[in-house]
Amino acid sequence: MTAISKDEEVLETAIAGLSRVAQAIASMPADDRARALEAAERSYCETAVGLGHTDEEAQVWAATVMASLRADVEKQVSPGSPPIAPGE
Repeated sequence: MTAISKDEEVLETAIAGLSRVAQAIASMPADDRARALEAAERSYCETAVGLGHTDEEAQVWAATVMASLRADVEKQVSPGSPPIAPGE
């Protein structure tokens, strides 16, 4: 069995929680979703930087995570709701 570092464990835990975060954001009013997504992205970046990753590495990782999060939110949002644009 391969041991993972505490840093990898933190990042994997963040990824594992994406469905719960998406569910919470999808349940928000449309006007609040963009702010919630921005806050989530900042949090993911700050977490990665806090674990010793460079700003660039953190931004790349957060962007990847956010693409998945946005897709999950879009799937859960009711039809007729405004779409979530990347970077909102």
